[in-house]
Amino acid sequence: MGFFSGGIGFNLVTLLVAVVGISVTGIGVYYARKAVFPPKRRLTYFVLPPVSLLSGDSGSTKDIEVRYQGEDLKDPYLVTISVENTGSHAVMSSQFDKSRPAVIDLGVPIKAVPKIVVTPGAGAGFEHSVSGAELRLGPDLLNPGQSVVVQLLTEGLPDVGGLEERTVHHLGETKIEFKDRQPTVREQVRSSKVWTLVGALIGVASLVASLVALYNAAGISVSLSPDNGPPGTRVVLSGKGAERFAVISVYTNDGETSTTTSNVTRTVGTSTATEKVTIYDDTLELGQGQADQDGRFQVSFTVPEGIAKGAMELIVTVRQSGSTSFGYEDFFIR
Repeated sequence: MGFFSGGIGFNLVTLLVAVVGISVTGIGVYYARKAVFPPKRRLTYFVLPPVSLLSGDSGSTKDIEVRYQGEDLKDPYLVTISVENTGSHAVMSSQFDKSRPAVIDLGVPIKAVPKIVVTPGAGAGFEHSVSGAELRLGPDLLNPGQSVVVQLLTEGLPDVGGLEERTVHHLGETKIEFKDRQPTVREQVRSSKVWTLVGALIGVASLVASLVALYNAAGISVSLSPDNGPPGTRVVLSGKGAERFAVISVYTNDGETSTTTSNVTRTVGTSTATEKVTIYDDTLELGQGQADQDGRFQVSFTVPEGIAKGAMELIVTVRQSGSTSFGYEDFFIR
């Protein structure tokens, strides 16, 4: 008996024709709506929690110094702000009224801008300046889907809690939003403007694929190069799977209370500095870095002197929005 001779075949063909018809209708409604009601321009600000460069998690930090252009910083912080064009139209320089930039007041002196980059955009920069506690962005072009990622070095803890009230914009017909973290896949699907059948099917398929990928992923993974050697060996810890711009720290237990000095490498944006630190207990911070846009990271450090031969346990902490995760690796000392 042929496929089309039964009721099941007829029903399946009818369903297929109906789905195709609804899809074509949905696409037509979508483009008609875009023509009649152009989407508003939209900028969304994401702010990660500020990170102290003199964190006391690994013991006393009284002998650690952070200096920028000859000036000693007593309470330095690193804060990352991302401004993303979440609308469907480009935000152009002409949208900035009288060429006035957006002004963000962090409440504490801004000492440097270690990094500012437009992504995606082949590493392009963005018009900006700093004055006291104010960061000024624009006027400049930001296409849909692009983000301006800014890392700032401040003297004192930045007040990011009320940033929305202390930000001044001169952008006509542009909606401004503030969020304390990057949107998840589920939130991005929920925020979609196109609630047609085709849009819903594509959104569900994308969501399922993302959830499957997250389920199958092993989470944050790290590796050491090299994974063995004598004291003084330069080691690079590489990893992936972190939240973008998460702060990565590497610690070890030296097995005994000590007051000797050792080198600690800290990374601020693209700048790396080695500092002397005094060890007062059995926990030693070896290095610190930050994940990139894709959640990949590298932290380099030197195996300290005085560690006994054998397996040296490394504690890897990943500070992300709202949580801190821990992992362990072994470096074998010869």
